[in-house]
Amino acid sequence: MGKIRTCCFSEKAIKVSDNSCVGASNQDSQALQNRVVCVYKTKLSTQNQVFITVTWCNNIDRQGLSVTVANNPSSTLKVDTNSGYYGTKKGKQTVESNSSKIDFCWDLTLAKYDKGPEPVDDYYVAVVLDSELGLFIGDVKKFTTCCIPVARFSLVSRREHYSGNALYSTKVKFEGKGKIYDIVVKCSGQGEGLKYPVLSVSVDKRVVIHVEKLHWNFRGRQEIYLGGLMIDVLWDIHGLLCNPESGVAVFMFQTKSVCSWWLLPEKEEQQKDVYSFVIYGSTSTHVRAHREIGR
Repeated sequence: MGKIRTCCFSEKAIKVSDNSCVGASNQDSQALQNRVVCVYKTKLSTQNQVFITVTWCNNIDRQGLSVTVANNPSSTLKVDTNSGYYGTKKGKQTVESNSSKIDFCWDLTLAKYDKGPEPVDDYYVAVVLDSELGLFIGDVKKFTTCCIPVARFSLVSRREHYSGNALYSTKVKFEGKGKIYDIVVKCSGQGEGLKYPVLSVSVDKRVVIHVEKLHWNFRGRQEIYLGGLMIDVLWDIHGLLCNPESGVAVFMFQTKSVCSWWLLPEKEEQQKDVYSFVIYGSTSTHVRAHREIGR
């Protein structure tokens, strides 16, 4: 384990157990995932780099999908999948932005979901930038590129938003073809028989972080190793502790290069992209829209 850093008190206030296991008890209930935001970096054949943001949401106000190219509101696709109109779940939309042509193609008519707003099977979303496939997610068998040149794209950031009880369970893959890890973040309060609130983070049922006395150690950082990768884990639950009704807890998992400290400047560009995975948790509950697609 790497050295643990906290913003308030000494490191002795935090314990790490490599051999303990964590699991949700029967009394625990997971928070509901209501929003997922993914940021992809696309490198076109012109060597230009473009960031594409894909947002899936499922809350009381809206259920659907939005795709934004280069953070430009004029190059945004918005799809309301909660509508009964068939055309919103499948279609194509073309926009002109900064002398570029952007084609959005999507098919969510048979999309299957697990527990969150993001589909897991039988769907696709594609973004074509000036006749070059800049992004494709979903089932490749459902979409024909018709010899369209394919750009290089990769996921560089993912954010998941939860509401409800402070038990956040999810899956994450830190590398393109790497292993999928089960991550559980749990904030236990004084109302659960504890004298002080406690934070625990587990990966594949293995406790990697255990923080006691959260009213003192509400922010911190620790390095962990997963499958040869060094991961920075940062947490900030000050907002949730100070304002349980509307505050937000933030947990970030960010990859870093183990050997970056000795690389020469000219070789730094050969390092892999830093990947950030962020969990936003709130204890406030919201009624989710009932999902009908793919059920």
